[in-house]
Amino acid sequence: MVMAEVRAEYKALYLAELARREELNKAIDRPIAIISAFIGILYFAFAGLVAPATFLQCAEILLALIIVGLLIVASFFLVRSYYGHTYGFVPTPLDLEDYRAKLEDYHSKYVACPPEEIAGKVLDHIYSAYIQGGHQNALINDQRSGYLHNAKAMLVRVVPLIVILVILKIVSVPTFSSWISSLPRLFT
Repeated sequence: MVMAEVRAEYKALYLAELARREELNKAIDRPIAIISAFIGILYFAFAGLVAPATFLQCAEILLALIIVGLLIVASFFLVRSYYGHTYGFVPTPLDLEDYRAKLEDYHSKYVACPPEEIAGKVLDHIYSAYIQGGHQNALINDQRSGYLHNAKAMLVRVVPLIVILVILKIVSVPTFSSWISSLPRLFT
């Protein structure tokens, strides 16, 4: 009875790591949307940039370069969070049937074995896959989670810089109404 509970726990841990994988896949969507919004804000801030540059415009450009650098780092971590990971899975029913057939073939040729023992060995094979897959998936999910955390940390650092950039943009415009009147130019 105790071994059945242990096997049920292995299966539950394996399934929990697969569920965590799906949560990590869904968690990538929001940072991608935030990066897209920040790129839109940067475009909006510099669409009407003309030379000669004033001191405030130079500050805006410098701040924008810092923001772009942080967005590139955040994008790198997002890509690393999504790509390049190989998860462990339990064998497919066809693989299990092949394994069972090989066991039966081996035991019919060399060592006599009752069918119940072969079925037990197939179950052991399944639970071994649960253990190995659960362990491998936990390590991969921890790594992906770390990459996702680093990407979000970069985006948190960008937020105050974007706010400062927008404030600088508003201050550097001669009058607010002329800034508003320049908006239709962005979409032509």
